[in-house]
Order: sequence, then C-alpha cells, then structure tokens
Amino acid sequence: MKFSYILLDADNTLMDFNMAEEYALEMTLRSYGLPYDEEIHRVYHGINAELWERLNRGEVKKEHLLIERFRHFYQEMNWKPKEDYVKINQRYLESLSDCSALLEGAFDFCREMSEKCDLYIITNGVASTQRKRFSRSEIRPYIKDIFISEEIGYQKPEQEFFSFVFEHIPDFQKEKALIIGDTLSSDIEGANRVGVKSCWFNPKNLKNNTEIVCDFIVSNFSQIKEIIK
Repeated sequence: MKFSYILLDADNTLMDFNMAEEYALEMTLRSYGLPYDEEIHRVYHGINAELWERLNRGEVKKEHLLIERFRHFYQEMNWKPKEDYVKINQRYLESLSDCSALLEGAFDFCREMSEKCDLYIITNGVASTQRKRFSRSEIRPYIKDIFISEEIGYQKPEQEFFSFVFEHIPDFQKEKALIIGDTLSSDIEGANRVGVKSCWFNPKNLKNNTEIVCDFIVSNFSQIKEIIK
C-alpha cells in the first residue's frame, strides 16, 4: 500500500507530551510555592485527560477545559489559588511551550518519511503553545504544514476540521492519505468519519474497548514505516 500524505497527531504521537506536562505542571506549582511530586501529577493528569476526552466527545468547549482543569485540580488538592485560574492556566501554557521533546524514533521517522511523502501535523492543542513548540522542534523542517483546531474553528474528530485540512493540502487525495494518532476518540474516529485510512499509535498496547475501527495498530515508528512503504 502506498501513502503520499501522512497526517500526524502531535502530542504523544510525535512529541512526548507526558514529559512536557510533568515539566509544565512542576514549573507552575513551584512558581506559586506549591509542592510537586508523582502523586500530585497523577491527580492533575487524571483530571486533564478526562476533560480532553469530554472535549473530543463534544461535551465541553476548550475555553471551559483550560480553566476548569485547574479549578478541579485545586479543589481536589484542597488548595486556595493565589491568582485566578485564567492566569494559572496561562502560566502553565507558557511552561508547556518551552518543552518540545520528541518521542523515541520520531525524528528519524520524520526525516526518512519526508523523502517519500508529505507530512502534516493535525492537532487539537492550544495554537500559541503548539506553534512555539514546533518552531523549536528539530522535526519542523520535515513538516509541510501544521493544522491546529483553535485556528480552524473546528476540532478533531469533527468532519469540518478534516475538510479544512484536505482543502489546504495541494493535490490531496483521500485514498493516498493516512491519519496517525494516539487517541481513538479524536484521531481515529475522525479518520473513520471522513473515510481515510487510520493508524492507531499505541506504544502501551492498550485494548480498544470502543467501536472505533482502526485500519492499523502499531507500537513503534518502525511499524509505521512498513505500513507506509
């Protein structure tokens, strides 16, 4: 099977978002004189992940998510905020944008595959944060373009998001495209909705307990290369 257009999710598909999240949360809490450890990160991560899943299902808006995640987190930790949650979130995003660490194998994958096909980023992340992270990333020269939901006005898995992306890729052909991502509810569900082949990047070998259909399931970049070739 030959693919010419590779549409890649950003966080935890190419970029190590877990590392970025840990760094940003620690920097934010330390700046307010608050403690940080693995258990505190676990609490925040659970709250944040659940809100992002609700966002993917269309149950909440991103503006709500960005504020409510810290409100819920502070309440769970029984802390009183020293600033409003908008400013706390902004401080967190500023720290997050400083971390552009890649997952193992991501750089070599992008460098090699960019010689064979066109690579694009599709992400639901915050635009200012994602732009800054990618501007600093060593994979940026290999990426044709970056599509961010906040700038488009729609998000994965909405069909309107993907329609915008397809319209802005020169000579795009759906039958030659592959969407790759780590999140079933946004990346793979979105691919299903628009009739594009999908590849679930699943390095932890999680079970798919949903009705979402994956054309391919991989645990590393070498397997993705074989699919593309």
